[in-house]
Amino acid sequence: MRPTLKDVCREALVSEATVSRVVNNSPLVHERTRERVQEVIRRLGYTPNAAARNLSRSKTDVIGVVFHQVTSGFFAQVLDGVDREAVAHGYHLLCALTRDDMEAGKTCLGMFDEMRVDGMLILDPALGPELLEQFKTYRRPIVLIQQHADDATINSVGVENEQGAYEAMKHLLGLGYKDFLVVRGPAGAQDSQLRVKGCNRALREAGAGAKCRFVEGNYSPADALAAFQQDRAQHGLPRAIFALNDAMALSILKELQATGVRVPEQTAIMGFDGIECADYVGLSTVETPMCLMGEEAVRLFVRHVGDPKLPAEHVTLKTCLAVRKTCGG
Repeated sequence: MRPTLKDVCREALVSEATVSRVVNNSPLVHERTRERVQEVIRRLGYTPNAAARNLSRSKTDVIGVVFHQVTSGFFAQVLDGVDREAVAHGYHLLCALTRDDMEAGKTCLGMFDEMRVDGMLILDPALGPELLEQFKTYRRPIVLIQQHADDATINSVGVENEQGAYEAMKHLLGLGYKDFLVVRGPAGAQDSQLRVKGCNRALREAGAGAKCRFVEGNYSPADALAAFQQDRAQHGLPRAIFALNDAMALSILKELQATGVRVPEQTAIMGFDGIECADYVGLSTVETPMCLMGEEAVRLFVRHVGDPKLPAEHVTLKTCLAVRKTCGG
């Protein structure tokens, strides 16, 4: 009797999907497992049919969603958009945290592989190139959110980070402020780099009268607060603070209020993102269409699952300056 796929699975102690991946030369199989499966295939004289070859490629209606952290309102609102649009297209979500860690990335990829997700949405502005290369081995559609890859073959959805920061800094300069503190995101975060670039462009246009210090807040309320406190101890209060996400801005705003600083009369403050609670406290910010970003990422994903031969698409959404009570004007 001709050996079957089930015979190979039983002898090699693996799933049908793993045998199919070995047959298709998938890089997602550990080398020792690959060798064991190949040895069983040779010994039994198994010839894979089309069903076995296509098993690992079948559609599951599951999207793998990778994100860096969930403590920020930004991530929550983007994921809300992802979820709404995924449901509208009949997809389920399988979510995983990476924290830009290679081992966590491998674990995440292994889980996605086991569940045979149809592709991935990656919401990690600080995603490193090594981890991205790891995810690319999955060979299914990938959409980056809030980041554009150097690899033009990867789909992406982002916002006007540089222009948004430029307009915010121009507004602060227009109010007559000259002494600035800019609280950046992680050094490797592309969106933070672009926002810093926008700040510097506005400062260059303003000429030599304005001075600015940059500190790293890692998009973390705790890190931003520590960086602000250290800068304040060394240099005193800046006239205006531009924190490059709202979570950092809100942390510093709370500190200013707790220490009796009048905002904006003594120190003005601006954020970036437009999370819901920013409006509640009157935080001036650069609003980004977070929910729309998530929805657009799913639409891109669905198009490319439907036609894998489509060229990669790169979508950039507009930002909007929301002037409230923390910066005057």
